[in-house]
Amino acid sequence: ETAASRGVHGDAQHRVTVMRSQREFERQQFKHEVMRIRKDLQNYEVEKREIEVQLKRAETGVQKKKELIVPEEELEFSESGMMRRIMKTAFLNCIQRRHIKQHQKSIEVFEQAFATIKQSTGISDIEEIVKIFVSLESRNYSLLTYVNHMNRDIEALEGLRRARRLAEVHSSTRDEQQEKERQEALGDMQKQLQATQLAMEEDRE
Repeated sequence: ETAASRGVHGDAQHRVTVMRSQREFERQQFKHEVMRIRKDLQNYEVEKREIEVQLKRAETGVQKKKELIVPEEELEFSESGMMRRIMKTAFLNCIQRRHIKQHQKSIEVFEQAFATIKQSTGISDIEEIVKIFVSLESRNYSLLTYVNHMNRDIEALEGLRRARRLAEVHSSTRDEQQEKERQEALGDMQKQLQATQLAMEEDRE
């Protein structure tokens, strides 16, 4: 029992370690994704400012460095709001990647199943395989309907048989009761006849 308990405990510890490693991996992946998006935003801001400077210089013809004009979007920029949007986007991307992996696994299962069917039956057309499954499903449904109908007929026949047996039992009991009553009445008549005969013999004496 001690060895078994240790084995179970060790297995549980291993699962916890694996789960922690997976969680840490996802956390690091999410962190890298956020940092990458933040870096892309910073690069975008730098490029945007450089383009604005070049446009400004081209318009005024001045080659010297001037103070940059701050756009309205930058004045209304919120770092916390941007971080929330970044985190939301990264979270949605993570969910989407998981869904894609699940779909890929499902597709692999279907492909493996079709490959097995193809190897077993020699049918290579997926549409034909689907039609066969639909036909089999319809046939199984028809067979199920027929079996259910037969079961209902059998249950009805069994009900009639039970009712007939019950009627026969009642009829037999009634006949027995009538025969018993007839025998009792006949016995009473015989007793009365014997009593009458005895009385007549006594009167003669």
